Amino acid sequence: MLCPFCGKRTDSHKPSCQHCGKSLRAPRRTAQEPDAPETPLRVYNDETYVRPPRRRRPDAPADDMNAPAGSAKLRTSVENASAGVPRPDPRSRAGRVRVRHSPRRQDTRRADEERLEKLLRRGPVRRRRVHWGRMVGGVSLLAAFILVGVTLLLTRTAAGQRQLAAWGYDVPASAYISLGDGLLDGGDITGAIAAYERARELEPDSVEAALDLGSVYETDGRQEEAMAIYQELMDTLAPQHTEAYTRMIRIYRDAGNAQAAVDLMQLAYETTGQSSFETMRREYMPTVPTASYTAADEADQNVFELKNNRSNYEFDVTLSAQEGASIYYTLDGETPGPDKSLYEAGQKIRCAEGSTRIRAVAVSAQGVLSEEFDETYTVVIPTPNSPKANYASGPYSRVISVSLRADEGTAAIYYTLDGTSPTTQSLLYEGPITLPVGDSTLKAIAVMEDGRQSYEMTCTYAINVTQKRVFRTEDTFDGLTLMKTTYASFVKKYGEPLSYERLEGENAYARGESYEGVWAQTTARFVSLDGDDAVLYCLFTQDTSFKGPRSTRVGSEETDVTSAFRDKGGMPVNDRGDRLLYNIDSLGQEIGTYRVLDDGGALIEYYCPSEDENCYVQLTYTVSEGVVDSILWQQYVSATAQESE
Repeated sequence: MLCPFCGKRTDSHKPSCQHCGKSLRAPRRTAQEPDAPETPLRVYNDETYVRPPRRRRPDAPADDMNAPAGSAKLRTSVENASAGVPRPDPRSRAGRVRVRHSPRRQDTRRADEERLEKLLRRGPVRRRRVHWGRMVGGVSLLAAFILVGVTLLLTRTAAGQRQLAAWGYDVPASAYISLGDGLLDGGDITGAIAAYERARELEPDSVEAALDLGSVYETDGRQEEAMAIYQELMDTLAPQHTEAYTRMIRIYRDAGNAQAAVDLMQLAYETTGQSSFETMRREYMPTVPTASYTAADEADQNVFELKNNRSNYEFDVTLSAQEGASIYYTLDGETPGPDKSLYEAGQKIRCAEGSTRIRAVAVSAQGVLSEEFDETYTVVIPTPNSPKANYASGPYSRVISVSLRADEGTAAIYYTLDGTSPTTQSLLYEGPITLPVGDSTLKAIAVMEDGRQSYEMTCTYAINVTQKRVFRTEDTFDGLTLMKTTYASFVKKYGEPLSYERLEGENAYARGESYEGVWAQTTARFVSLDGDDAVLYCLFTQDTSFKGPRSTRVGSEETDVTSAFRDKGGMPVNDRGDRLLYNIDSLGQEIGTYRVLDDGGALIEYYCPSEDENCYVQLTYTVSEGVVDSILWQQYVSATAQESE
């Protein structure tokens, strides 16, 4: 073929011209020639294509346009070009080189000629420059892609994350769990523990990590640490997760702590709702103790009946349990257990009147407690009938004596006459009761031999017989009136006192200025209200010459005093002999009482409201050996009025 650069014939099978050394490969397409051919020009054995020489520069040597030897036409063309003769147009007839050709190749030769013309117009092909910046950028980009790929491989795949975990990087806990599984499979328990612990540090709430760590702790013999993890799972981390309960139960059973295992089975059933735990628990527990009942009194056995744990008769309870189990019980409401009372076979537990609560459990030989036997039994023995009186309630125009009777088996009868409910501390009935004049309320109860009390009897009587008046403010000492008799009048009648001093403290009158005068056997107290003359408000005397209310005086008999004022004749209210003489109203403003002193003497006291608001008059006789020893007569302000002032 002919070289397109030097025009000399060269070997077409070689990549470059053997004369000029230029590459004979087909030029690449350029942006200016998008349709440039990609394959070399065809060369036919029967024809030769001649490339016109390049246009010579003025300073170029003439031999640059050397043509192949033997080409006369080419030498002529070169000479013409050197002489400045224009080169003939290849497209014209004169510029063409005539060759022999086959008619069937005309179209192919025409296409090749057109391609050759394009090559001639394009000029010489230049080598492209190497762009080192682009090359370095491409290499860097390739390296970046490789780095990103490796990073994604390590961070996005399970195998990659596991490798990062092995290197100690902060990766998800699942990677450390996977690493721990692999190490455990390989027998590296220490490494597996470290991996699982790291997983728990990264994800404290991971149930999987906690279970795996607890399992490897068990494998390593660290039972306490494993139990701590399982306890955490049951308490806070995953209370509904059954695996933690199962493992903890297994640990308890292996350690021989059967009761703890049973208790945990109960907790697991209540928390998770899994019936398998309840089934397991019942297999380990002994059965609940059973009870049988018999009447306490054999005579009542035929009529004894226990219905809804209630009976009208006392009875005994006998407990029993499965063979090999012991029974422990309590009667005070405390939880039964091995630290409580041990039940002996055939022992009878008495259920007396009232409520009796029996709590018991059966304990197996392994120390496992059964479910609790907890029953409360109530014995209600019918209450005895109330006592009966021989006089019905109502008014009577004469004094009557009331007799009481009660049912068989009664040990004693107690009664009151002031309307209060009787107790075993009230008056003991020993014979007919003579009712006092006026209104009386008789109440009585019967106490049986077994201590049971009957219902209460109540009878109301009105004994309509003429009575003496109760104590009034009109009842005064002869010639003296409280809050009216002045100090001067008193001195005029009884002489000058031995002493007369101002009185202060609790003995003074609640109002005004108080004074106290002392005579031989008499003490009188006076009060000055609003600066007025002092008037008598208190008189205490042991002088027999003083004539008291209703002709009573110091030295009178006790009966003379009680007969001078109203006395309802009530029975004593206690063992000392105290009794109520009368009580006109419920407020206790008009009342008479008889009280026995520790030294054997007595106080007869009467009270009534004063004419002054919130004030009361008191008359007290001190009796010694049945004779009046002294008399106190005074007016005082009520405690309520003093507090308000």
